[in-house]
Amino acid sequence: MHIDYLKNSPHFAEELNRLCFNEWGYLFPGSTSEEWLARLKDRMNDKAIPLALVASRKDEFMGTASLFQCDMEDRQHLFPWLAAVFVKSEFRNQGVGTRLLNSIDAECLKLGYDRYYLYTGEARNFYLKRGWAVIEERRYHGEEVVVMGKTINSPPV
Repeated sequence: MHIDYLKNSPHFAEELNRLCFNEWGYLFPGSTSEEWLARLKDRMNDKAIPLALVASRKDEFMGTASLFQCDMEDRQHLFPWLAAVFVKSEFRNQGVGTRLLNSIDAECLKLGYDRYYLYTGEARNFYLKRGWAVIEERRYHGEEVVVMGKTINSPPV
């Protein structure tokens, strides 16, 4: 498995956008796939937020994770945020998500952050097992979610 910046793998952008829009588009009524693609292209960075990482094998897209300045409009004081973590179903439970998160940990440290945040509706236990702690439970975009934070103590191995 290879993890790289989306910037270096732009050929994955269309598939990544389709998968993420299908997964989360309903949370943002009125948004379009084209708008999502434009925001995805904003993440084609390797030295600044926002950025996206992609996992691939033999040029097949496996998963992604992004780092945003903020992913919750009413929690602007918390930053940065892990967001848009997605692993294709055929690659789940194979360590892809964990490798992506470890790579995002490293990106945070490179950018000078030792703490970051996320919110999730269904993946609470996945993140708890990987060192994240619950900050609050709340309703957001009509869904019950948990806001979590993680302190990165040292670079991942």
